[in-house]
Amino acid sequence: MQRTLILGSSGFLGSYIAQEFNDDACLHARSEMPGLKADYVSELETEREVIELFNQNNFSTLINCVALADIEKCEANPDLAIWLNQTLPMLLAKHSSRNEKKIVHISTDAVFNSEHQFSNEDDIKKPLSIYSRTKLEGEKKVVQFAKEFNVVRVNFYGKSKTQKGILNFFYKNLESNQAVPGYNDVFFTPLYARDTAELIKLISNSRLNGIFHVVGMERLSKYEFGRKVARAMNKPDDLVVPVKFSQSPLAVNRIRELSLSTTKLRNLGYTIPSLESGILRAVAELENEKN
Repeated sequence: MQRTLILGSSGFLGSYIAQEFNDDACLHARSEMPGLKADYVSELETEREVIELFNQNNFSTLINCVALADIEKCEANPDLAIWLNQTLPMLLAKHSSRNEKKIVHISTDAVFNSEHQFSNEDDIKKPLSIYSRTKLEGEKKVVQFAKEFNVVRVNFYGKSKTQKGILNFFYKNLESNQAVPGYNDVFFTPLYARDTAELIKLISNSRLNGIFHVVGMERLSKYEFGRKVARAMNKPDDLVVPVKFSQSPLAVNRIRELSLSTTKLRNLGYTIPSLESGILRAVAELENEKN
């Protein structure tokens, strides 16, 4: 039986993708996730382990959700960032080609450092941080070495297992009727993780090759996003207080214009669900978790 191997299925987006594929997925998880029903558990620390991954699993498509996505951890551990975000994707791409498999590599909107809105897939990249530089190099390696591939740049929100996602941040504070800061000078095009996973499945099952932006259509600030979450929760939206990210010490190696264009994907006939619909369903997911 031909299946889809999902690497990083214990992670934030990986868990949503695993749910989307359900029984059609072969799951790979990190060894410290004891509760997950994974077919294959490994750290993938060497090329030998990558080779074993291909030898021990029957699949036709590989979706790589593995990454070191914490910007501070990347700065503190550059060698690990290079391995997970750059070298590992290269090896996965090489061995996918050798084994005649398709690879779908998950990347990020952070590869851009743009002054204009809605960057398209081919716009100039000027990554600022070790995280964004290694992710961009990982993209390049996949494009260089894979015969059949999709590089998917994402920005998503949903229920985070670690409680660190933007949705959880606003939800937790608003649920307690606490004022919560929202950056009014950071702009992005977020998409509900369940919709992101659905689109990734459609793309991975297609004959499409290339780089695609799988994000939302609406550009807004993180402050505006928080206000929408408040309204979805039937909370006063003035609990979300505007603050300037540019005045934060974290602003040194982060960009404030993260919006991406979905024109390429929509021109191929794909439908991008609305932001309002996504936030309502995401909030409902958190509400259901309490019950």
